[in-house]
Parts: sequence; structure tokens; C-alpha cells
Amino acid sequence: MDIASHSKWHSLEVPNSLDSKARDVFWNKFKESLESGKSTLITNSKIHSNDLISKRLAKLPSLEHASCAFFTSGSTGRPKVVIHHFESLLASATKSTEIIRNYKKPTMRFLSALPWFHVGGFLNLIRENILNQELITGPTSELFPLLKEGDVFVGVPTQLHDLLTKVSDIPPVTFYCGGGSVTKEYYPMAKSKMIHLIATYGQTESAGAILYRDPDIEKTFAMNDVTVTITDGLLSYETKRLAHSVLSDRGLQTLKSPYTTQDLAKKIDDHIEILGRNDDIIICGGENISKVFLKKELEKIFDTPVILLVLPDHRLGQMAIAFIQSPFATIEKKVKDKKDHPLFKDSLQRPRFLMELPKTLGIKPSFEELKRHFEESPYKLKTGGEKSL
Repeated sequence: MDIASHSKWHSLEVPNSLDSKARDVFWNKFKESLESGKSTLITNSKIHSNDLISKRLAKLPSLEHASCAFFTSGSTGRPKVVIHHFESLLASATKSTEIIRNYKKPTMRFLSALPWFHVGGFLNLIRENILNQELITGPTSELFPLLKEGDVFVGVPTQLHDLLTKVSDIPPVTFYCGGGSVTKEYYPMAKSKMIHLIATYGQTESAGAILYRDPDIEKTFAMNDVTVTITDGLLSYETKRLAHSVLSDRGLQTLKSPYTTQDLAKKIDDHIEILGRNDDIIICGGENISKVFLKKELEKIFDTPVILLVLPDHRLGQMAIAFIQSPFATIEKKVKDKKDHPLFKDSLQRPRFLMELPKTLGIKPSFEELKRHFEESPYKLKTGGEKSL
């Protein structure tokens, strides 16, 4: 594909249908844009109004080459537009396909229900149209019955959960998983069903995965075009795939390597372990929940400092655990007195568990100390009208 010099930005709406005809029409329009030198903002009309699109188009930077931009919902903080040179997206699709080929034959069939305004879904289009990989798209309910031995399903943790728990006869396939943390219990489940589970870590800013978990030796490594460092406990990375810039309500920010994320991580010998997220947003059931709001509301109720721990949840994405500087009996009594408060009912904004913050952990415990205490302590108060554990 020849990419012409840049002229101007325009928007291209993703069709609601995932069928092959709609896919071909969308890709051909995008290809025409690139070859004519237009940079393309990928949009979804259900979420973004024409007025909002026009305002954001006006603020996008003038670039030397035709490029591509994606809206994100703000899973790493605030809603934003991430601007990529097309070469970054092509490099990401190529690298991820190489990783998958280490475990499968060169001729593979990809299946996915990811929408094309999502960077993972867009990489599927590149695999099909430039890397010549067979692609089938559609709702998961239609795709799961089509799976054959040797297929590759590209999806997210909620789809992995559905495949492992709701589908009885699964042929040996590869599940290439991004878009969130994969909980530990899924690895032995996948192995018992002869599924190669390649869990990845990436961002829209990195044009997709930069880390992958080797399903054979069960360790996580950086892809070979990525250099990873740990800066003050946070994951930093360098790659030529890093986005050019990000547009948010804070204005336009040009990105530079090394790029420091808000994800806690550590290096163990030759591999990397992602510990959790250190940002100000909790993603639960598709909703963005402010950690600042939740912390303030809980501190009003208990009249004492509160620390929030955010962990992956296989069903809803993430869950919050609140550690409160009060005895456990006091926490139970306060919740009983405030039983009608929204944060203690079935709202997605509630903390899933309430726990006493033991004095032995001090006033500034680490993520790992909190996580270990949550896993080991029997004293947890589960919210949503459920009994204490």
C-alpha cells in the first residue's frame, strides 16, 4: 500500500455490522484515504456526535504522513484521541502475528468480535488485507461454534471467560487475549482444554501488545521491538510503535520514549510481571469509576482514611477493595447502619469488599502488601447485600 503525503484529517465511521461485506467496504474507504494522503479519525456514531467529531478534528495536529486516530474510553485515565502513524499499526499487527506463528502453522484463520474502532479490531483488518491472513468477524455467539483446530481467536478477557465456562466442546485453538488482565485461574483451565492462551499487555498508545505471556513456559516477555524498564515501580517502555500524540481535555500532548505508564510492574530475571494499575479510573462492567470519588465517599461514611486496592475481575473487568483504618467490627456496624447507601448496594460503583487496614502494614502499604493481605485474611465484608466471608 502506497501512503501519500498528508493533506488533512477527516472522519470515517465504523459500520455497526461485523460481516465481511461491511468490513470490505470500510477497509476500502480507509485505504482510499491513506493513498490520497488524508489522515483518518476512526469514529463510532453511537458514541460520538458529529459536533464533537468536528471539534476534535479541528484540534488534531498536522502530520507529515497520512495517519490514523482512535477514540479511547479512558481506561488509563481520561477519554482521549490517540494519533498513530499507519506504520506503527502495521508493525504491531506484524509483530503480534509473528508471536502467534511461534505456536501455530503459518496458515492460520483468525476469528474476532472486536469492533474496528478499537485498535485491536483495526489490527485484525491489517492482518487480513496486508498480511493476507483469513479473518472471520461477528458476534461471539456466532463465532464460537465456528472454531476449528488451529484457529486463532483474538479477544478480551470477558470473551475468554465465556469460551472457557459456556462452551463445552472446544477444539485445540489459540486465544490471543488483550484489553485487560487475565486472572490466574484461567491458565490451567485453558491448558486442560488444549487452548494456547497468549495473554498480552498493551495500550492504544503502543498500537497494541508490547508484552506477551509465553503459554509454554508461563512467563511474560517484551516483544522484540520493545525495551522495558521499571521506573519508580511503574512500567516504562520504548518502541517505534509509540503513538505520535494524544488529544484529551488537557490539550495535545506529543509522546516521547521512554513512555511511562500507570501500571505497576517488576522484573524477575529475564521476564516481567504486571502487578496492577495505579491510575485514577476503575473499569467495572463497562463503566468508568473515579477512584478519587469512591475514596472521598467512603471517607465521609467512615470518618477515617481509606486506601483502595484495584484488582482484575474475570467477569466485570476490575474490582475495588477498600481498606479502612477502623476495627472490622466497627466497619460491619457502620455498613449495617448505612445499609441503604448506594455504595453498599448492587451499584457497580461500590467497593466489592471492605477490610480493616491492620496497623502492621503502616499508613502507606505497598500494592503487593495489600494484595497479599486481601488474599490471606478471612476478614472481608462483601458488599451488595452479601454476607461477610
